[in-house]
Amino acid sequence: MIQRSSKQKKEKLTEEEEKELDTWIEQDIIACEAIVMCIADSHLAEVQDCASAHEMWASLCGRYQRNTTATKADLIKQLFNLKMAEGSSIGDHLNNMAELASRLASLKRPVDEEYMITILLNSLPPSWDSFVSIQEDNDELTLEILKSKLLQQEFKQKESKADIALYSRQRHNTGGSSNNHHMQGKNQHRSQHSSSKRTFCTFCKSWGHHTADKCFKRKAASAQARQDPQ
Repeated sequence: MIQRSSKQKKEKLTEEEEKELDTWIEQDIIACEAIVMCIADSHLAEVQDCASAHEMWASLCGRYQRNTTATKADLIKQLFNLKMAEGSSIGDHLNNMAELASRLASLKRPVDEEYMITILLNSLPPSWDSFVSIQEDNDELTLEILKSKLLQQEFKQKESKADIALYSRQRHNTGGSSNNHHMQGKNQHRSQHSSSKRTFCTFCKSWGHHTADKCFKRKAASAQARQDPQ
């Protein structure tokens, strides 16, 4: 268990101040226990002499969080190079940007809101170009308003794609049915047309005559029969 400092002993306090101190000590003990539960046993030595949760946290940050120029430069580079993939979620993209901005702020290097707006607009994929063009002309645009507009636009795009997909399916189904009816009618007409103009000739044993007397072989045979003597 973390040892409490003698500085935390109550000295010449009013009854109300003693109650407030007791409440603070209880909450601080809970916070200390939470920190201890989250770190490896090998790191307990680094916080065992700390008098409060604040001191424990400061000790851990001072040892493991690199508050250096290189770290800040790396985070800024990640933020400026962060790009949203085509078709990915706006919500996920905003969360990724917010995480990088939060890490920079914790290193005492917060990013100005105007820069965040520029970075966010520049990070959108080509399918958002028209949206970006409209927002770039908005002098009253804030980061929160931009985030709201992005989420609304994404919702509209999803609705539009759903409507287009539904229309395409309906058109395909209707068109397929019409085509089937059309082809059936066309085939039926062709069949009727063929059967009316192409009959089977019993003389030459083939198709292709409107009537049997049109058979050129039969005509030739008839002509020859008339010429030949009986």
